[in-house]
Amino acid sequence: MLREPKVWIPFLGAALVVGDVGVPQAIIDSLYLIGGATTGLSLFIVGLIISEEKIRLNVSVALDVVLKNLVHPAAMLTTVVAFGVTGVLAREAILLAAIPSAVITSMFAEDYRTLASESSTAVLATRVAAFATIPIVIALTRHM
Repeated sequence: MLREPKVWIPFLGAALVVGDVGVPQAIIDSLYLIGGATTGLSLFIVGLIISEEKIRLNVSVALDVVLKNLVHPAAMLTTVVAFGVTGVLAREAILLAAIPSAVITSMFAEDYRTLASESSTAVLATRVAAFATIPIVIALTRHM
């Protein structure tokens, strides 16, 4: 598991941030170059994973869609209100909570051969549901 960069690199990044370690500009520039391609590439890879898996709409997928697309933004709205956060920061926090399920879940599920079909279906279903939920969240947070 520790041989997998997708496991330990986030921990390394968090340690660098917490330790306030400066990273040379050449490394930052190369990471921006790599990072620019990762979104499209990850969606392409998930497309490949979904194409080889059978789409299964079941209770766990439906629960994931409801939690990720409805409960998660509502929980962030509650948190923002409870802590008195307002303005752009509040809107961004709520909108970020409304973003569909992460693609990396399908990659982990595929690697470990555990719930690969459900994970891929959930990634697809949360994205489809986001066509409705994100505009609603934008409308609800417009006056924050």
